[in-house]
Amino acid sequence: MLSLSYFGAMSASLLHPDRSQALTLTPRVAELLAFLALRRGQFFTRSEIADSVWGHSDCDGPVASVNTALWRLRRIIEQAPVQRGDFLVISRLGAVSLNGPRPVAVDIADFEALARNGLSKPIDQVTESDCRALHASVELYRDNALAEFTGAWALKQRERLRNTFLDATGRLMQLSELRCQYADAIHYAQLVLEVDELREDVHRELMHLLVLNGQRALALRQFEACRAALLRELAIKPMPETMALYREITDGAVGHSAARQVQGAPPVCAEEPAPMKTSPSTGKAVARRGTTAATTPKEQVRIARSLIAEADQCLQQTLDLIQH
Repeated sequence: MLSLSYFGAMSASLLHPDRSQALTLTPRVAELLAFLALRRGQFFTRSEIADSVWGHSDCDGPVASVNTALWRLRRIIEQAPVQRGDFLVISRLGAVSLNGPRPVAVDIADFEALARNGLSKPIDQVTESDCRALHASVELYRDNALAEFTGAWALKQRERLRNTFLDATGRLMQLSELRCQYADAIHYAQLVLEVDELREDVHRELMHLLVLNGQRALALRQFEACRAALLRELAIKPMPETMALYREITDGAVGHSAARQVQGAPPVCAEEPAPMKTSPSTGKAVARRGTTAATTPKEQVRIARSLIAEADQCLQQTLDLIQH
């Protein structure tokens, strides 16, 4: 079997019954193989490959380059016991396809297949099996796809796969919230923002989820993260919807602490549990929790007011900078 991985650093291997053989490919041969792998079963003429992969028109030079890359690719992947035609098939007219009888495993194809059902159905029709497949697809997306290739075809595919990942992660966030699994929903929202930190709608949703999970102080800090990203990357301030949610959370924080003081409720932690974070190296969630606790309801109110005042001050400083 030919095994191809394109998320993050590219790797190609021939898997034999008794061993795995890593393949060393030149950049041009690697790009040719990637192009054919993502369109497995389709046939392309040499001139179509030259134009699609390397942006050359139909002339003798580029076509000769395709022929050279194809010859090198066949020498690498058609090693005994692999025979000619087991992976690469050439039609009678000379068109090329990665469509031989031996199996080819491509992580991008697996990623798309796993995400397909969970994204194609209305959210109320998504099954447990669909949820598990969506989660598996998100786990496969370790880094940007086709990162080593700069051709227009690769850039287009990379953006398409990135959007599929964001859709899959967003769907898991929604499903987790519907099931009141707020810690999971927070985790998926953070995964979205790791890939696209300018998704203000997801910042708002994460703020909302943190409040539902009893983490109001962290919801206020998430507003600051949103504000800072918008200022740094786009030189704009948050949308009115985001500002309204921020004010609602600050008002709720004071009201919540005051209500606890009136009711004589037991104190809660002054530092709320941090949300699930994702390790860049493993993609796994890691939780970090504070341990300091307030001693009285009055102290709780003081802490809430202090956090709100700090956030208001940061916000005002930012708005002043934008206005000037």
